[in-house]
Parts: sequence; structure tokens; C-alpha cells
Amino acid sequence: MDDLDRRAISLLINSTTLNYDEMKDVLRELKKMAKMKKKEFKDYSVKDILDYWGTLAYKESFKLI
Repeated sequence: MDDLDRRAISLLINSTTLNYDEMKDVLRELKKMAKMKKKEFKDYSVKDILDYWGTLAYKESFKLI
């Protein structure tokens, strides 16, 4: 897991308390980050990367409980 992954997971975990406009901004930022990550992993789509981050954030959120 690299720095980009950690930042994306942090954004996802902290986004649960955001309003609609803030969430749109976070989603826009996550898509930009996923496009950067896609350069490394050409076999995966942006949606695949977002799903991967979502899964990791879900697992991390249970560790925080």
C-alpha cells in the first residue's frame, strides 16, 4: 500500500460526515487520484481502483471500532 492508497482511504473514512457538496469534491479528488494510480496498473479501470479503495476503507473502519 503506497501513500496514494493511504490518502484515498483516509478521505473515504472521513467522508461519512460530509454534506453533499463536500462529498462531490471528495469524489472528484478520488477520481483524479485513481487516474494517477491507473498509470501504474493499466489492467484496472478507475472504477476498479475506487472499489479497491472502498473495500480497504471498509476494512479499516472496522479496525477503528
